[in-house]
Amino acid sequence: MLRKVETYWPSTGKILLLGAGGITGRYYVQLLLSNGYEVFAYDEKFHPERISSDQKTWQEQIQKKYNNIHFIFDLKNKPEVDGVTLSPGFPLSNEIIQHYQKNNCPVFSELEYTLAQLPNPLVAITGTDGKSTVTALTAHLINHANVGLKAIACGNYGIPLSQLLVERIDRDTVLVCEMSSYMLEKSRNLRPKIAVFLNASADHLNRYSSFQEYVETKRNVLGQSPKNTILITQETLWEDWPNRPSVEKLILVQKKDNTIHSDSFSIAYEENQRCLFFQDKKMVSIKDLPLQGSHNEENILFALEASSHLIGSLGGNIHVPPRQNAKSRQSRFLLSSRTKLKIWCGMAVHPCTARVGGVSANPMGMFSPVFVQALKSFSPLPHRYEVFVQGEDFTAINDSKATTTQAVLAALKSTPLPVVLFLGGRSKGEDYSLLKEKLTDLTKHGSVILAFGESAGEFQKALGSLIHKTFPTFLEALQYAANHFFGNNRSYTWLLSPAATAWDEFSNFAERGDFFKKFVTEMLHQSNFIDKV
Repeated sequence: MLRKVETYWPSTGKILLLGAGGITGRYYVQLLLSNGYEVFAYDEKFHPERISSDQKTWQEQIQKKYNNIHFIFDLKNKPEVDGVTLSPGFPLSNEIIQHYQKNNCPVFSELEYTLAQLPNPLVAITGTDGKSTVTALTAHLINHANVGLKAIACGNYGIPLSQLLVERIDRDTVLVCEMSSYMLEKSRNLRPKIAVFLNASADHLNRYSSFQEYVETKRNVLGQSPKNTILITQETLWEDWPNRPSVEKLILVQKKDNTIHSDSFSIAYEENQRCLFFQDKKMVSIKDLPLQGSHNEENILFALEASSHLIGSLGGNIHVPPRQNAKSRQSRFLLSSRTKLKIWCGMAVHPCTARVGGVSANPMGMFSPVFVQALKSFSPLPHRYEVFVQGEDFTAINDSKATTTQAVLAALKSTPLPVVLFLGGRSKGEDYSLLKEKLTDLTKHGSVILAFGESAGEFQKALGSLIHKTFPTFLEALQYAANHFFGNNRSYTWLLSPAATAWDEFSNFAERGDFFKKFVTEMLHQSNFIDKV
């Protein structure tokens, strides 16, 4: 049943769904059908000459269950419908949408439709780089806080929002939702408890008219009721925020010299080691955590702030009867009228003043240990600075998710030299000359830059002689590197950090990353080099 929120769609009738062929689109089709709509599911992937066997099987299964579904692959004859909706990624500028808007047909997004039916606590996370890592880590921290809460990563990373409704997710589950700029273009009923805006650099400029438009779209993550939302963002982003809204609480992540700090946490040097601090208390050395790289230090702070404030925002006081406090040290953490959770001393609570046995208490000692363990048990996401081969003479790093120049620059900060850097794919309209200063320094230290794919010419034009060689395909670039920059009594780090999407040769960045890992692994086995790594 829909929540009592403003809706932007008809309650019954015919719905045209644009972009129905992806994972999100499939669940969205099922959700609309189960809610009684007649659905016209459109995607070019449904063309008889291009449809995959998997797509065909899925369509047959849906048609057996529902008789009010129509799969279409072109819209020359546009159906008469009562509403138009779109999966994330389908551009609002498309002439199909404009046609229906001119005819006063309501247009709404999957995000809007699903949020109206999801009363769950919501953490909304956006940014150019690091979204998926922060989303996964925030959910992991909440799940391991030992306060009885369950969190799930969803949205642009993890489980599609439509799938949560199809599978009837529990109302108390915390939704930690990655939101791309595409999703935020139509987000009229977004009201997160926690909003996280990580960073912004030039991205998707083939979709937006300017960088400013892209950033303005990202700011939609704050939602429609900022006074009830805790905002966590970079200090520089907040400084540039026009007409700064009044929020429930503002938490700024700031960088100064070699220190990164936020509301309750900081990362700085202690005895020549990078360490994580809670207030002034050292929690752990960064080298002991699985998340490595300077870019991940910021990700850790964002996730810690988001998870701890989410726990705190759902709760009230910690009440401990004096007698019980003296014996078992057991306390009760009252989260809501629906949920009562037990918490033991030594477990995580929000870093604010709590009341224990009627007396104010500083929970710092209770907070630290459980989150350190959670940070240590977190598995880094694949294709995001994934060091899958490491040895004295050869290292290989799969950073296929790095589709922006800023992501590449972040990766290079942590990469041992000399590096063989693979750049290429399908351009998103970025200015690749932003890499010039860093790559000039790299080449002075024996590093090699190889460009491949559709964007190879763009890299060559922007970076000139810094590009050692260009290749039509990724495979050709890898084969060349294997023949010239592997072995020969030289030590290299191969880094796939492409600064472009994978769509010229692959279905997605994961497929490209897997291709890279497979090539390197086979190369090592064939050369008997595997014993040295």
